[in-house]
Amino acid sequence: DFQMTRRPRVTLKAAVSADGFMAGLPGSPRVQITGEAAQAHGRRLRCEAGAVLVGSGTIRTDHPLLTARIPEAVNDPVRVVLDSKAALDPSEPALQGPEAMWIVGPGLARLEPQVEAPLDSSGRIDPEAVLTAAGRRGIPGLLVEGGPTIHESFLKLADEIDLYQSPDRLGGGRPWPGPAPQTAADEGWQVAEFDRIGPDGFWRLLR
Repeated sequence: DFQMTRRPRVTLKAAVSADGFMAGLPGSPRVQITGEAAQAHGRRLRCEAGAVLVGSGTIRTDHPLLTARIPEAVNDPVRVVLDSKAALDPSEPALQGPEAMWIVGPGLARLEPQVEAPLDSSGRIDPEAVLTAAGRRGIPGLLVEGGPTIHESFLKLADEIDLYQSPDRLGGGRPWPGPAPQTAADEGWQVAEFDRIGPDGFWRLLR
C-alpha cells in the first residue's frame, strides 16, 4: 500500500516481436512493433499508473511527448526521465512543464526540473533511488517504458509486466530482457490476463 510504504508500484510496459526483440540494432531505422490498437491501449496505461519512465536514449531517438493522448484522460502522467550525465537538450518536449521529473547524476542538477540521484555499479541512475524520489513526490505507480537497458535495470523491482507481442518476427536486434509469457512461470511470474488487441497479444504478468 503506497500510503504506508511510499514505494510506487512498478509496472514494466514493453512491445516485443514474435522472436523476442524490442528494437532493431543501434543505428538501424526505428521499427513499429505493434499495431495502432495496442499502442492506444498502452497510452491508457499511462493514465492509470500516474507516471511514465524512460531513459535518455528514448528521448534522444524518439523525442516523445510521453502524454496520454486519449480523449478520456483527465491528467497527463508525470514524465520521469533518467539522464545520468545531464546531457539531454532542455528543450525536449518531455522535459517541459510541471509534470517533468528529470533525474540526473550526483552534482549535475542545474535546471528547475532536475533531481539528483546516485548511480549504481554500472554507472546508471540507481533504480531504488528513483523509487524513493518518486515516492517523495507522491507518485503511487510508475510505468517503465523505454528500451531494453531501462527494463533490465527495473526488472528485479517490478511488481507487474504488461507485455504486447506482435505476430511478426524482427529477425534480430535488441532482445527483451524479461520473461517470455509462455515461460513466465519458470521465472516466478504468473499470467494474470491475456487478450488479443488487434493482431497483437497482450499479457499481464504478476509476481
